Amino acid sequence: MESRDKRENNRNDEKHDRRSNQHDYNKKENATHSTTAISNKSNILLQTAEVQVKSRICKQPNKRSVKCKIVLDSGSQRTYVLRTISKLVGTVTHHQENMEISCFGGTTTEKKCDVVEIILFNEFGVEVPVMAAVVDRICTSLSGQAKTNIRDYPHLKNLKLADNDVSEVAEIHLLIGNDYFWDIMTGEVVRGETGPVAQSSRFGYILSGESRSDGNGHTKTLMSHVLKVSASSDSELDKGIRKFWDLESIGISDDDKTNDNFSLNIEKGKDRYYVNMPWKENEEIILADNFSLAKKRLENNLQRLKRNPDLLKTYSSIMEEQQQVGVIERVDSSRECKIGRTYYMPHHAVIREDKETTKNRIVYDAS
Repeated sequence: MESRDKRENNRNDEKHDRRSNQHDYNKKENATHSTTAISNKSNILLQTAEVQVKSRICKQPNKRSVKCKIVLDSGSQRTYVLRTISKLVGTVTHHQENMEISCFGGTTTEKKCDVVEIILFNEFGVEVPVMAAVVDRICTSLSGQAKTNIRDYPHLKNLKLADNDVSEVAEIHLLIGNDYFWDIMTGEVVRGETGPVAQSSRFGYILSGESRSDGNGHTKTLMSHVLKVSASSDSELDKGIRKFWDLESIGISDDDKTNDNFSLNIEKGKDRYYVNMPWKENEEIILADNFSLAKKRLENNLQRLKRNPDLLKTYSSIMEEQQQVGVIERVDSSRECKIGRTYYMPHHAVIREDKETTKNRIVYDAS
């Protein structure tokens, strides 16, 4: 186990060095949405973990590592760290970037951020180096994120959790964006009939989703916050609020042309319906190249499956069965892939030990 962790840490260092060079050429990045959920029946857990943080390059001998609370947000393209934490561990600025930070509703703020190199680690020798933009504020403290009583949920028994904080209010010190999300998450998902979902990470299992409330009947407001929201006038604020509630602002609208296209292209086969992809006409649609991300997730998935031969055998048989019935098909390696029209679909196992049948199934990430 120790040698495997060392190899993983060395691979992370190599990837981190490559990303350090890439950041010099990518001077504009975006962070995205905030989401608010209000409930008086349950808590909605965000993906949080407790880790130790230290500077990758520290020129101040008196600086030390500090314990931090991180939130993992796959809706953010970049990783952020509080300026207070950056100073405590004695980071050295790697470079500066002019960034556009976009919030829900279309508000955009331009600012120049220091980018620093830090290492997330724990007492078991796991280390994950990251490049993080330094900001004065990530979000207000999260409420309703207290430790879940594992005894209430059989599927969570015997799991080592990444966050054992019992505080009702927790301050977030780092936000891990999609640039390092899958360097931390390993892919395994454990679900039960009710309660939060556990997803494995290099620091332990991370819980998210609905958890039972404390029963006091109080209304709790839980938020995945943004870095900054500003308004120059009351009228502008009113417009922002109206846009927040406008379905069209998140791409949901009634379009006659789209409906007509759907009706013309849908057809019924022997056992299912078929419909063409709704490509926009007279526009050149360019999909992002996700080959590297999909390959990394496949390698992580395969590495985890090899540790459980029975699960690997089941996983393989499910894919063979899906290929036989036509759910998936083998891609001809000689077939030319059109640039901007090719998407590599990652997949992982969902384990449901509480089910009498279908204890294991494969989930494809097509989002």
